[in-house]
Amino acid sequence: MITESGPSKNASVIPYGRRRLHGWLFVMPFLFALVGAPTWAFLVEGNPGVLGWIWVYFSLVMSCVIVIVAIFRWRRRHLMMAFDAVGFWWITRTGTTLVTWDSLEGVGTYRFGNVVTLELCPREGLDRDDPLLWKFVRDTDPLREGLPGLRYRIDLEGNLKLCEEACRRWAPNLWFGRVKQRPGSQGTPDHVGHRERLRARVAPAD
Repeated sequence: MITESGPSKNASVIPYGRRRLHGWLFVMPFLFALVGAPTWAFLVEGNPGVLGWIWVYFSLVMSCVIVIVAIFRWRRRHLMMAFDAVGFWWITRTGTTLVTWDSLEGVGTYRFGNVVTLELCPREGLDRDDPLLWKFVRDTDPLREGLPGLRYRIDLEGNLKLCEEACRRWAPNLWFGRVKQRPGSQGTPDHVGHRERLRARVAPAD
């Protein structure tokens, strides 16, 4: 739910956006070196040939992608996650939303390969169109028996350890640990359904 309040002073706060930005800024020089070194060698040689020019164009495209990702993460640097006795807080520049512990059936993390997420499993459904959380809603295989398939799934990247420590501290009775699932269980945001439900809400009644 959207709220004007915020987490308590002793909350476990994770600077989600800044950590993701700093991680990408650390990786960027290595990526530029990876695509740039062969390109420089081809151009210095003066006769790169067909494969050489293909690599040059590829490196230009990859460089643009690297910069675009950096800009995207810079714009989301203000995002924060917080955990306290009340629940899980998602904090952005435009607002704050809260998922209370007493509305949840279970809390854990999911891992498949490099995909690492926080799983918030509701007790009696959830708001699929929460302005700040709807992109995290997934309807996929239950993590274990007794838990719903419909839940919030939030990408953690480098925040896994901090997030797990916070969950064990603030929601030990809900914590079910880390779960591995089969390939294809990640799910995707319901962009089409979200747009249709929003249009239905604002459509004039007959």
